[in-house]
Formats: sequence, structure tokens, C-alpha cells
Amino acid sequence: MTAASKLNNAIYAINAIREASARFGLRHSSVFRRFLHLYRARRFSPYEIQFNDLLNPRIPDEALDYYMSKEEMLAFDDANVLDAYLCVTADKSVFYSLCMAASIPVPRLLAIFDLPAGWIPDGRFLRSRSEWCAFLQSLPQEFVVKPALGLLGKGVHAFSREANEFVDNEGHRRTDDELYDLLCRGRDLNLFTSGYSHHSLKLPHGSHKTIIQERLIAHPEVVGLTGSTTLCTCRLFTRSDLAGNIELLGSAFRVVGGNTFVDNFDQGAGGNLWCSVEAETGRILEAFARPAGSDRLEQALRHPASGRDVVGFRIPDWTAAVELARRLATIFRPQTLITWDIGVTRDGPVAVEGNIGGGLLPSPLNQPVTTLFKVPSR
Repeated sequence: MTAASKLNNAIYAINAIREASARFGLRHSSVFRRFLHLYRARRFSPYEIQFNDLLNPRIPDEALDYYMSKEEMLAFDDANVLDAYLCVTADKSVFYSLCMAASIPVPRLLAIFDLPAGWIPDGRFLRSRSEWCAFLQSLPQEFVVKPALGLLGKGVHAFSREANEFVDNEGHRRTDDELYDLLCRGRDLNLFTSGYSHHSLKLPHGSHKTIIQERLIAHPEVVGLTGSTTLCTCRLFTRSDLAGNIELLGSAFRVVGGNTFVDNFDQGAGGNLWCSVEAETGRILEAFARPAGSDRLEQALRHPASGRDVVGFRIPDWTAAVELARRLATIFRPQTLITWDIGVTRDGPVAVEGNIGGGLLPSPLNQPVTTLFKVPSR
């Protein structure tokens, strides 16, 4: 860490301690002790501590052991994740193929776009612009396009058909030629091909590979909560071993907050909510949002659009979603640690993605971090 970075961290830490002391009416010394424990013993960055409101006394001191910092998560991954198997989750075309082979419910695959050639489920390869444009005109009324090696919800579009045009979730209208051009620009959105992420595939070249699949609709009870048909997903963190044991290490639920098409949280930037979930029942215990202009998350009791109570909401088909995550963990062994995004639909739980290194903050784990592995201190 450079001298400038250390200075910035120190300034950030001082401001976070002062702000928490004033907000909760606590002595600076007691807030400083908690900050020091999180920073030195648990390896949380000053930003993580502030952003996730970990200085808030609503979290008892002993409960802090259930929260995993990014540094701890990376160390935990390094000790368990097999790099040779990263492609089974990082490349969604591989992920969906394995799921379909095991009869795991996934969004119906319509095509894999790629250059110089992509393919469709009947086995045909499509290469030329004219072949692709003809195929695009055969797509259903609604469908989704997303980078096969993307992350953070970047580059995901929902389309609906109006006559011979395709209208995306932002209202942009495209002809089949223009939609083909959009697919050709997908290379810059396949972030897992490069060194963007700790778990990138680090390919020597980029990739245009793009998924075209059916659009899933949220379960009616979830629609009642959000006022939107946009899919919301359970995030279920599992660990498996060679003996066949599977642990559910953590559970959360991502809730769309407004006119967004994806439930990706992205630190609350898009207005979506992140919810901590009781693992046994699927009941939402806490919900978090990031108010406009704020530098940290705050608790949310009601949905910003519908006004419905979020805390206490029971996620429909929760038991089936957890069981689906356990089935996935078995199928994707020997990869040990995977965070599953399970869509809650009107037709039951559906596997949407598997993620390596998908964190759960601001939610706690279901067991103390120290029972998972030895945490190296600073």
C-alpha cells in the first residue's frame, strides 16, 4: 500500500468513527475499539466498515464474527476454489449446458451468439449477418440478451417484439440489423475473459459469446411485494466436500426497487434492495438500500415503490430453492465454494447463475467465519 493510500485510509477511518459516534451517541473510544478490531483482526477495509454500517451498535460485538470481509473472502476462496473449474460458472453457456444435462431448471436457451459462429439448440451453426437476422425474427415475444462471460449485471437487456422491431427495457427500438450490431459489440462486456476479476478466466483473447434466452417472470407473491414482474433472486452460498456433505453458509435475497430490469445490487446504486434471510424459513430479517447521495447502506423497512413491508416477507418456494442449490452443489463438484443465484418464478425456483467469490455483505453468514478457516490478521 502506498503512502497516499495509507493516508486516505486514515482520513476515511477518522471520518467514519466521528460520524458513527455522533449518529449513535457513543464515545469515540468505544467506536474506535470496534473499528480497530474489524480492521486489524478481521481485515475489513475502512470503506467496507463504513459502507456496510458495521459500527452500528444494532450488531452486537459477538455477531461481528458472522460477517466476512472481502480480504477474508479472497483468502477463503484461495484455500478452496479450483481454478481449473472456473469456466463451469464463469462461462454461462457451460453453466447452462451442465444444468440442462442434469435436468436442472434454467431459463430456456434460445441461442448462443458468437463470432465467427454461434449456435442454436437444434444444432445449427449461424455465421453470417443474414443468417442471424433471419433467426432473430423467429424469437419469441420477449427474450433476454446477456454476456456469457459477464458480471455485475452489465450488458443485460430485455427485449420485446413490436412488429419487426425489438424494443429493449430502456425503450430503445432496433431492427434485426441493429440488434445484430449490438450483439457484435458484446466483446467489451465479457469481463471474465480478462483480468477484471479475481476469478477471471484470463483468456489470451476476448470473446463475443452472448446468451439469448427466455425472459423469466417473478412469482406473483414477489410481484405483490415489488410491484414489478422483474425476476428477483435468492443468493445461496454453499460449500461441498468429497464425502458429499453440503453446507449452506449464507443466504440473501435481492429485490428490485424500481424500474430496473435486473436485481443486481451493485452497492445499491440502481435503487435495488439487499435482504438478509433466515435460512430455516426464508423470512427476510433485514433489508438494505442506499439512499441517493449517501455513502453507506441504510436499513429499509418498506419497499420504495410498492410501500409493502419488506422485513418479515417470506420468500415463496424457499425450501425448494435451498434444495435446488444443494442439487447444484452436488452436480458442480469438485468446485467447492459456489454462490448460486436462484430465481423465484411463478413456475418454481430456477437456476440463473453460479458465482465464485460472490460476497454476502451486508448480510452475515450462517456460522462464524473463524469456524470456516483461520483468519490471518494484519
